[in-house]
Amino acid sequence: MGRMWQTLLLFKWKSLFGWLPIETLIRERHEEYYRILEECDHSADSGKFVEVLLTVI
Repeated sequence: MGRMWQTLLLFKWKSLFGWLPIETLIRERHEEYYRILEECDHSADSGKFVEVLLTVI
């Protein structure tokens, strides 16, 4: 559900993001994605998560 909102927010910001296969790209990095989410949750800092998403995109 979270990735759907993420895609929607990115799409509303720049419509190009509506056409990128972000879900597929994240699925290819599934383990890293969830590891970083957990790290960010524990540290209350989303910086690493943003970096990973920018790298994926």
